[in-house]
Amino acid sequence: MFLNFIKDLFAKAQSQSDSSQPQNTAPTVSLKHIQVSETEISPFLATPALLDQPHPETTAYFVTDVATFAAFDPTSLDYLKDDEGWWISFDRKKLKEVEEGKITLLSLGCDGGYRFRFTTQDALSQLEKDYCVNVIEGLGIKVENNQLYLGDAVCLPDYGHGVEMSNLKSGLLVEMPNGVYDLKIYAINAMKLDDLDTGTRAKLLDDMVDFVIILGQRKTPFKSVKSLMMGLDKSRFVFKSTGRTERHKVTQGRIVKARAITTGKNPETGKHNLKLRETDYSYDFPWPHNYIVLMEDWTGIEWNDHISVEIIKISRKDKTVHVRFKEKLEKIDFEKYDKEAKSALDRAMETLKKM
Repeated sequence: MFLNFIKDLFAKAQSQSDSSQPQNTAPTVSLKHIQVSETEISPFLATPALLDQPHPETTAYFVTDVATFAAFDPTSLDYLKDDEGWWISFDRKKLKEVEEGKITLLSLGCDGGYRFRFTTQDALSQLEKDYCVNVIEGLGIKVENNQLYLGDAVCLPDYGHGVEMSNLKSGLLVEMPNGVYDLKIYAINAMKLDDLDTGTRAKLLDDMVDFVIILGQRKTPFKSVKSLMMGLDKSRFVFKSTGRTERHKVTQGRIVKARAITTGKNPETGKHNLKLRETDYSYDFPWPHNYIVLMEDWTGIEWNDHISVEIIKISRKDKTVHVRFKEKLEKIDFEKYDKEAKSALDRAMETLKKM
């Protein structure tokens, strides 16, 4: 609950102020470097193999304000620097470099930060396979100076400026053999985790990426992909999975606390129309937070009653949670609760100011 969080914050602040040991800081967005040898690069598979555990060094992050992912040799495109905005409308016109498989450009749909995994093996973890919504082939890159950049397309040369290595602030820089290669990209829809209760969702998010990039050997003449959209917002899953089904079952049968709140009075009966919501001051919702909670039997339940209910069914098609009444609970004294929470927060903030 929120009060417990505040108390934990206060305790942590006190322990930090008393400790002389350096504290961990939040990770910053930066350019990651890796090396790939020719022997590591394998052909693509018809169906991705199952990967037990992705290597953390292959995961990178980038931020874009042009909503575009790019993969290219950062030192081989200087001839395009005087062609103003040559790539801006790449999704509406054919670009020679994309058509010939020399660079990859994909529209992400919106600006923001994106996390991806890069690998030379056509394999996905079980979680990636479960939530894969698109497979994009017909992508390519040409490496001429032993380097491949993957990340924000704004780093491409244009408007009189070439690619300056100092401007590559995020994404991944790969040292690798020269040659022409194919890319395959698996788009992962992490938003589909919203179908889960937030406890389960939080545990999975740390292992989720937005897409997986496979570097493969080019064995056949290059044929460019027709659509240059990543498709991260697609909802239809590519692969069959029992894992998704099992994760969705975790909330069924759970006993949770709820509170009866009013949506207004019925003009005919004069009674309140009631619905349920969680009682905790926390973000650990016991059911998917964008679902409607339904209970058939409201006998004896009044506005602001605190009760326990059993989750008996979750309909992802209708976005509803069906619950059954178990028992009434002692009502929470919200005024007292708020005072305790404010007092704990004030103490935590005063301690943090002294650090």
